[in-house]
Amino acid sequence: MGKLIIKAALSVFICCLIYEFFDIGTGIPFYSGIAAIICLQPEIKSTFRIGMNRTIGTLIGGFTGMAILFILREFSLFSFPTLKNFLISLCIIPLMFLAESFKRGPLSHLLEKARQNNLFSIAPLIVFADFMRKSALTNITCVAFLSVTITHGADSSISGFALNRIFDTLIGVFVSFFVNIIPMGAEANATGRETHDVE
Repeated sequence: MGKLIIKAALSVFICCLIYEFFDIGTGIPFYSGIAAIICLQPEIKSTFRIGMNRTIGTLIGGFTGMAILFILREFSLFSFPTLKNFLISLCIIPLMFLAESFKRGPLSHLLEKARQNNLFSIAPLIVFADFMRKSALTNITCVAFLSVTITHGADSSISGFALNRIFDTLIGVFVSFFVNIIPMGAEANATGRETHDVE
């Protein structure tokens, strides 16, 4: 556990350095640091799976949030905050169905059938099938959506925050993955340890 803590601190530091030394535009290292800390897990496979959760969930939630903001502004609904917030809240229903269908839809059933028939001999396909079954994609998608629509709904650029949030998340995910594969002495045996996907 101690080595994982050190890697978390290192990941956050690297994320901050990326923003300090490279022109990231209006990106915010805060979101990269969050993604890096959450994605770091005792096992590389878990780090990859949670990184996939955050990436796909942020893409779906971010772009959906952008679309909803365009509609709200087109119909001048920001002048009616109660109605605006009600419509944003209603959007959670189809968004959760969308995320769940992505996890448990025809593609998921196809992957499960292929697994039962021993058609998976390629490791990335096994990882993807596990991701589809275990992912916390729904929660992360909704958090990304609300982050765009509620927290930054009044921003002058609708697409600016959503795109930056996606990019920030990707930086954190990649940093955590590469830091996690750095060997730091005898790694603690994480066999049997339960990992949880959180936002």
